[in-house]
Amino acid sequence: MRVRNRLILRTGAAAATTLLTSSAAFAAAQEPLISGDRWVAFAIIGGLVIAVLLFVFASVGVARRDATAQRGSKSDDDGLPIFGGDDD
Repeated sequence: MRVRNRLILRTGAAAATTLLTSSAAFAAAQEPLISGDRWVAFAIIGGLVIAVLLFVFASVGVARRDATAQRGSKSDDDGLPIFGGDDD
């Protein structure tokens, strides 16, 4: 009998919590989370695209600079000898 009462109490508490929070969640879902001008959204997206393009162009520029420096160098030195010489 005690187990049955606990089960009924838990079920009732879960049902009451669900009913109480569902109405608040439903009311919150009726309003848009972000309200603003669509041009602001376009500006944010455009800024992110420009940031990605600048990152890619900077990476390509660094790779091109390194390739030019490697081609123009007379020595076999690739930088700091951290792991030893390149004896391939």
